[in-house]
Amino acid sequence: MADDKLSSMSTQEDGNTAGHTYDVDNLVFITKYSKDYKLYSLQPLESKSSELSHNRCPFILHTTSETTIPQPLTDRYLLTSLPKHLSLEYRIHLLISGLSGTGQGPVFFDHVLKPLLDAAGLEKSRYTVTTTEGPESVLKLAREELLPNADKGLKQTVIVLSGDGGVVDILNGIMGGKERSRYSSF
Repeated sequence: MADDKLSSMSTQEDGNTAGHTYDVDNLVFITKYSKDYKLYSLQPLESKSSELSHNRCPFILHTTSETTIPQPLTDRYLLTSLPKHLSLEYRIHLLISGLSGTGQGPVFFDHVLKPLLDAAGLEKSRYTVTTTEGPESVLKLAREELLPNADKGLKQTVIVLSGDGGVVDILNGIMGGKERSRYSSF
């Protein structure tokens, strides 16, 4: 495996060989269905930052199906189960802010994150999506949902599609909790 590219040759059903090059830096994960593998990667759009708009995602989720892939890729990227922080013992909250940062949180969720969560096997019923309307709604979520759950000792995963202000508002909202010395992150 080269620095960020992995090349392989495979024999197709017709006996011909085909070469494949995988850009490892853009690979998110691999799933296996029956005999086929599906590779999920993020491909950045080739555009100037001034061309990006609120309704255009700067990435394309690219999927590739393969019957065989090199062992180093499966060793590193094959998704055999959900990561612990997305398991059933965690309450999963997804916070999307369309007003902060570049304003691309909603379109990134629709075109990239939701399809990745679906492909990983995380059903929509397993997570709650909150779309913010401003800083007050972030603080409200933190104080009225995240903080009481944390005080009860419930495990939570919070996925934030926001600017840095959204992250700061969440932290400020939960740091007033009675049990904050027990809160942890990984």
